[in-house]
Amino acid sequence: MYLFIFKAISLVILNMAVFYQFAMAEEMECKKCHQDVYDEISAFTYKHYNNLLDECKKCHFDSENNKNKVDNKWTKISFGNYENEHMAIIKNITIDSTYQVRINLINKKNRKKESEVLSFIPTSISEFIVDDEIPPIISRIRVNQIDSSSVEIKFETDKFSDSIVEYGKTKDYGESLHFNTYDKRHIIRLSKLDSKKVYHFIITVTDPFGNRTISEDYTFDTGKAFNRDQESGKRKEDDTELDFKSIRIFRFKLKEERLKEESLKTAVKKAAISDIVAVYFIGTTEVASVVEYMKKENESASEEEKHGNNGLKSQREAEISTCLEKCHKEDSRSHIVGISIRRNMDVPNEIPLAEGKIITCITCHMPHGSKLRYLARVDFDKLCVLCHTNR
Repeated sequence: MYLFIFKAISLVILNMAVFYQFAMAEEMECKKCHQDVYDEISAFTYKHYNNLLDECKKCHFDSENNKNKVDNKWTKISFGNYENEHMAIIKNITIDSTYQVRINLINKKNRKKESEVLSFIPTSISEFIVDDEIPPIISRIRVNQIDSSSVEIKFETDKFSDSIVEYGKTKDYGESLHFNTYDKRHIIRLSKLDSKKVYHFIITVTDPFGNRTISEDYTFDTGKAFNRDQESGKRKEDDTELDFKSIRIFRFKLKEERLKEESLKTAVKKAAISDIVAVYFIGTTEVASVVEYMKKENESASEEEKHGNNGLKSQREAEISTCLEKCHKEDSRSHIVGISIRRNMDVPNEIPLAEGKIITCITCHMPHGSKLRYLARVDFDKLCVLCHTNR
């Protein structure tokens, strides 16, 4: 009898606590936008009490220490080589976000021309560069002496490529310089060389699709006088008005027949180009340039207007870091999180993954509550085999 009364009182107190949480949540005005979440929570048999309602901020909002975490500074990509055309590769984009980009041209007289600010959403870009599967061609390799301990290696490629020069006193090389901007004219400066020594070097160039060319071995001797940069002495004053001839924004894709393949090479290439965009532009004369980009400012302003200056946590922070830091320390018995699913897995729609097909805590567990024990999204007897079909 006493046990029954105790349970009844406990149930009343528990319900009062839940109603109190709803009241607190209304003060936060969360329900204005998220009524469906509250309706769902009220129907759950097992509720994730510590993270409900008045606890919204603790799980979904950045702490005071992370205030104004959204960084609206421009990210810069600089091109020091003078060319008519340039292509800036913007990587690790969010494909459905809005981005802003602006371009500065600098001619040989140090005059500048700035473009207007352009906005784009990657998924709305209609122009594509298609993989031709042909490695870049390296040509016009030359070494220009700067002084007894420094040289410039210059070469050209027939398509936009990044570049690596490996160099050393033997064919084992041992030293390298990597330039991750994509150019057609390449200049790599090697310094702190020993005087009166023969150096070997080899060049590797790779286009945005991963098509790669490796040159043969070349040598130069710092003990002998060799080419000075004759090109700079021949330059004529260029009075062409500095302006843009063209600015275009591209995405990348594979050939249609490759998209149907399931080979590892195709999968790797597709993954490599899935979150990059190219900003291609031509000047009226040879120019150096600086490309700046960022996510559109008004999106973050809108977010602040809705949720305050602290802003919301990223998906990874909310669905992994919050769980592990607040309550559930990492455990060897737990399913691993924070990694992508295997390439050959076909995960059903009811099993949510973070962007990049990342496994998070809520992949298997409901965040607010569930009708199943352990806040399971699906009965654990059936859950595992939804993804691990070969088990």
